[in-house]
Amino acid sequence: MAGKIGGKSMSGHSIQITDIDLAAPGGEAMVEAAKSLELVADLHQRQAEMYAGGPLGPVADLLDDDVVWHLAGDSPIAGEHRGWEAVLRFFAVGRGLAQGTMRVRPEEVVAASRDVVIQFVGGTMSLAGEVVSWKAVGFYRIERGRIRAAWLVPLDLELFDQAWTGLDHQSPGLRRAARA
Repeated sequence: MAGKIGGKSMSGHSIQITDIDLAAPGGEAMVEAAKSLELVADLHQRQAEMYAGGPLGPVADLLDDDVVWHLAGDSPIAGEHRGWEAVLRFFAVGRGLAQGTMRVRPEEVVAASRDVVIQFVGGTMSLAGEVVSWKAVGFYRIERGRIRAAWLVPLDLELFDQAWTGLDHQSPGLRRAARA
């Protein structure tokens, strides 16, 4: 039995797996991995819209009620954010600090399975009129068709922390809201 699943990532790259023989060894696993890839691609698309000023609701729809979001570093938004409300507050604070200038770009997928997607993610934001670029690796845990946990590790942690700390000095009240 063959099946099709897929779509386009934000960068326009096809994440489509076609004509999978589900009876062949690994066929079902490939379909499950493709579903996880689609979920993470959908998350990145909705985050891009949200960071550009769109609503939080479409992102929230993809998160498990008990989601945990981990961001490495010492920046104002770093740390472990537990639960749906805390993670949405984290996104809102990041959007506020970046003042609508943050752009997120999904990049190379390192690995994917039914339960996990590991993918590089790039981004830019404006700090004092200057564009700052960063790159991170994202580890996404999938459960019941939703994002259950995410670990984001910037590749240049010092640059990432400095950029977000610089933004925090422009809006210090938002940092307190992120930690509440």
